[in-house]
Amino acid sequence: MTNNQKKITQINARKVRGKIQVIVLAAGQGKRMGDKNLPKVLIPFKGVPIIKHLLAAVKNSGVCAKPVIVIGQQAEAVKKELGPDYIYIYQAQQLGTGHAVMSAQKELAGKVQNIMVLYGDHPLVTSTMIKKLTDVHLQQGKVLTMATVSLPDFEGWRQVFFDFGRVIRDKNGRVIRIVEKKDATKKQLEIKEGNPSYFCFK
Repeated sequence: MTNNQKKITQINARKVRGKIQVIVLAAGQGKRMGDKNLPKVLIPFKGVPIIKHLLAAVKNSGVCAKPVIVIGQQAEAVKKELGPDYIYIYQAQQLGTGHAVMSAQKELAGKVQNIMVLYGDHPLVTSTMIKKLTDVHLQQGKVLTMATVSLPDFEGWRQVFFDFGRVIRDKNGRVIRIVEKKDATKKQLEIKEGNPSYFCFK
């Protein structure tokens, strides 16, 4: 990266910072990932707790200086591992994704313009994706902006995406709803555009 490119990146980061508050959902257990003793987000990936990969991407994107982390299972262990550079919200009961986001409402009400919701157990999210989602959301000025993923098929390594909710669009190409796999018809399951659940909300 040239010096001019670095300056442009720094200027863009300053324009964005403060307009987006990142909320990272990190309250779940690691049972499905084969470790009952560790909270899910602390299970190692490439020798580093899963959540640290995501937090590094958030930091490198420049969109949010101090993410909110919603914690629950073994909350103190998560806080000890991650340190003081975050705003921690405790979710006493794990009642789903929407409830986890609502747990941050009292802390953030009246303080932020937009929120981005990310997941602590998604280590492959890149700073580029975070920045692009932020840019589109702020430029378009919409109430909700979401990322989607389009695939040629669900074969090989892509079969994991078969479990994603399907993005349903109208004849004009506008997203009208998401249908979860368990609720989808056979025809809807043939749709190759999925919902990875990365959202910005005004």
